[in-house]
Formats: sequence, structure tokens, C-alpha cells
Amino acid sequence: MTTSPLTSFERTAYFDGQRLTAADLTAAADYSRALRQLHNRALHGWGVVTGLGVSGARGAQSVSVQPGLALDCGGRELLLTQAQDVQVPPVAEEASWFLVIRGLSDELTTENRMGVCDTDGAVRLLDVPEVRWLSATGKDGAQVRQGLDVVLAEATVAGCKLSSDLDLDARQQLAPEQPYVWAGETDADSTSWRRWPAQGAQLGVMATVSTAEAGFRSVPSYQARLSGERSKGSTVFDGPVHIEAAAADSFDFCVALTMAEAKVKNIKSDLLQKLGWRVVWMGVETQ
Repeated sequence: MTTSPLTSFERTAYFDGQRLTAADLTAAADYSRALRQLHNRALHGWGVVTGLGVSGARGAQSVSVQPGLALDCGGRELLLTQAQDVQVPPVAEEASWFLVIRGLSDELTTENRMGVCDTDGAVRLLDVPEVRWLSATGKDGAQVRQGLDVVLAEATVAGCKLSSDLDLDARQQLAPEQPYVWAGETDADSTSWRRWPAQGAQLGVMATVSTAEAGFRSVPSYQARLSGERSKGSTVFDGPVHIEAAAADSFDFCVALTMAEAKVKNIKSDLLQKLGWRVVWMGVETQ
């Protein structure tokens, strides 16, 4: 017979006229928290979820940790709501240290209240994670507990300061960063079409599409298509498209018109605007 790693949970039930005690209400809160932690560890794993950026350069005597969220292997949420400055370990000899975030067994009481029968107790608790240094060699018995201590950075310390820049390769990320995706389209009335190519015989038309609103930090992979009417009278305006001069904030959208060269030269931007020509695009930036 195998033993299941899952624990059974008792859900608090209520009936009219029931006398509720503090234990009943606590049990209801514990039930919800236990299921949420099971969900976290079963579906998401453990590591840094978002934020918790760490900065520190060579020679610094402290590092800065930004707010963020991590999950430990038990499914506990490690939520840091305010930035913290953490002092570098006060050691003289050069050694490696890990900066970790971990949950504490004790909850911080933020409010106590008097009861009606000479009782009192905590009515507000705060789960505050701890950010601290742990020796890579387990000095003083403080070793990194994989899954319970989520590593944010590794540092080499000597003389009570960083002897090199922080190493973020040891950072325990929950999952790889997802690609950043943004999509948009130009306005037909304001899309300015011009000859393509700019020099030599004209083969078609082109328009510069601004993608500045997306805020890409590097050149993304663009995909684009032409939308609008393709014919006016007996003349068909169409052809293969491609992208040139891709940049983080723009690209050139080119349409190679499959028409007689004489007709291509007569095409003006206002005609294509009347046909409702606009560029529908999408950019995918991977980090």
C-alpha cells in the first residue's frame, strides 16, 4: 500500500443558530490557505514569481532588494512589499554567500483586541518573509535549504564588502520570462505611403509603421499584413509584402505591386488611403 503525499482537509460547515468559536473561524481560514498552498506547489513549483530584483556592485557594503513575490516548495507566498537594504556579511576572508528569501514560522501580530469575557488576542497577523545571507559552505550551520530558501543572488564577499558584482545566475526563477507581445494597426487616414524602393525603379509602395507605443527594449520579431480594399474600378492593387529596417520603435512595411510599371508610378498615397489601406502588425520580443 502506497502512502499519498496529499493531506485530507476538513471544511468548516455552518448552520443557523450555531455558536461559532475562534477555533471554527481559524479552521475556515486554514482550510483556504492549505488548499491555496497545495495549488501553488502542484501547479507552479517554487522560485521567484515576479520582482525581487537585487542590485549591488563591487565594493558595496549593502545590496538593495526590490519588492516582489516568490513561492517556496511548500506553496507558501513570500511577499516582500517594501524595498530592503541588506548589509553584506561582516567577514574578512573571501567567501561565497547566497542572498535568499524565506518564510518565517512566526507571524507578526499587527493588532490585538480585548474580548468581552476578560479575554484578549491577536486579530491581525502579517506573514513577513526574511531576506538574509547564507554561506555557500554552510558556515555556522546556516546552509541553503533548497525549496525553502529561494536564492535571489550569489556574492563573493571579502573585507565586509562585495569583492565583485552580484552574480544573478544562481537566482531561482520560478519559470523563464515569457515573451513580450504587443499588437497594433495604423490608421488608414494617416498612413503615409511612398515609393518603394526609394531609389531606382519603383516596384511598389512602403509605409513606416511606428511601434513606439509598445515600449520594446530591443528589436522584436515583427509580423504584419495589409488590410483594406484591393481594387478600384478595373485596377487591382495587390502584391507580396515584407518588412525592412526593423527597429525597436518602428519598421518599414513594403508592398511589391504586381502591376505594369507605368501604373505603379501613378499611385499616390491619398488613393491608397481612400482604399482604407492600413498595416496590422504584431511584435514579439524575447529576453
